[in-house]
Amino acid sequence: MHLTTIRYVVTAANFENITKAAQFLFISQPALSQAIRRLEKELHVQLFVREHDKVTLTPAGHVFVQEGVKLLELEEAMLKKLEEFQQRRERTLTIGSAPTYQRFYLSKVLSAYQAKYPRTKIILKDGFSIGLYQELLAGKLDIALAAEPAPKGIFFMPVLREEVFLAVPREHSLVRVFSTEPDADSPYPVADLTLCRDADFIATSEGRAIRMIFMQETQRAGFMPKILTTCTGTESLNTMVFHGFGLAMVPSTTVNLCPRDQRPRYYRLRHGGLFRTFGLARKNIAFVKWEVETFFAMARVVQ
Repeated sequence: MHLTTIRYVVTAANFENITKAAQFLFISQPALSQAIRRLEKELHVQLFVREHDKVTLTPAGHVFVQEGVKLLELEEAMLKKLEEFQQRRERTLTIGSAPTYQRFYLSKVLSAYQAKYPRTKIILKDGFSIGLYQELLAGKLDIALAAEPAPKGIFFMPVLREEVFLAVPREHSLVRVFSTEPDADSPYPVADLTLCRDADFIATSEGRAIRMIFMQETQRAGFMPKILTTCTGTESLNTMVFHGFGLAMVPSTTVNLCPRDQRPRYYRLRHGGLFRTFGLARKNIAFVKWEVETFFAMARVVQ
């Protein structure tokens, strides 16, 4: 005897009609009748008196329904307690991002998310796009905030578009050579990168998405850059340019976070600007954690 069969008997008793009970239970009338008859045979008692489609409880049937209702109420109470337990259970969401973008973008989404889902524990891990994608695919992260292009096997939702600039020390000789005329839709002039062939450069470490853009743009200008030193983050890169160590390419997020009195000169890399896209990324799989789904939904709203 199963709880499902008990529910069948109680429903039939409430409706006093097999057809209506079957419709309520979303099963066929013959299937319901057969289930009740099998139960009567198993218990060796008759539960209903049948008159065409109408059914009424026998004395044994009244006892069965009375006790059966108690069992169904216990089942409902147990399921409710389990649901409450699940809601109280601490959920965990592991997110990877570069520290700059945690401050500039991710903090806004996290604040809104934790206000709505306070029981979800957020674990933030520092990293950069290429490494973050590797950790996603290895199952070490639930979500990453990373730059395009995303590798195969990753679902990518764009959330942020930023421009990449050429940063030049304020007293560098190229400042006198580059145009001072602002680009059409920007306060920044456009640099002729071909004039930087003999300049000293600072770059981020290999394996960074911004490093790939740097190499692509210098090769596009027809030269291999002379890299004097490397550093991990673009904020450090920007500071070193300000202090005259060399030229570098930095994203607008870094520019916006830099105090105005500590900024080098910035130039667009082409007319109309050179842009890159950041997005929230996760593994492209059929089953997605509840925490991941709700975070992506929150990010769409916060945008």
